[in-house]
Amino acid sequence: MDGKLENVDLFFDAGIRYTYMEKHTKWGIEKVTYQFRMMAPTHFFDNELGGSAHGLEKGGITEFGKQVIQKMNQKRIILDVAHASIPLIDDMIKLSKGPLMSSHTGIKRVCDNTRNLKDDHIKAIARSGGIVGIAYFKINSSLSLSLSLSLSLSLSLFELKYYLI
Repeated sequence: MDGKLENVDLFFDAGIRYTYMEKHTKWGIEKVTYQFRMMAPTHFFDNELGGSAHGLEKGGITEFGKQVIQKMNQKRIILDVAHASIPLIDDMIKLSKGPLMSSHTGIKRVCDNTRNLKDDHIKAIARSGGIVGIAYFKINSSLSLSLSLSLSLSLSLFELKYYLI
């Protein structure tokens, strides 16, 4: 962002998008394109907007970050919490006026690592009208990749029942 709030406009005008390109109907899969503008405040490092799950401080939102989120809300840009620190996710939940999303994450109860989402975050994203994209990773280095991914998928599906009930 280079400390410039107007860069939100620059990214918006450049067409930042998350694209979903199919629709299931009773006649099969129909090609339809849905596009949503989305941005994430952090990735692998803490920055001028807030803390990263991978950062040194893993802090919450900064004053500049609050301004950026307000601007993103005005432009109807969806906030992506992927890679954000826990305090930053908490702040984004409190501040956002629109839906949140996690473009890719895991479930902390399945695999406890720094970037997977806690139950209350998953539920808050759902309450906002947003979505959570679940990624599957090798969860145990002593297992084969296919067995580990199968176990990860099975545990995640079991956990998803918990959120739907």
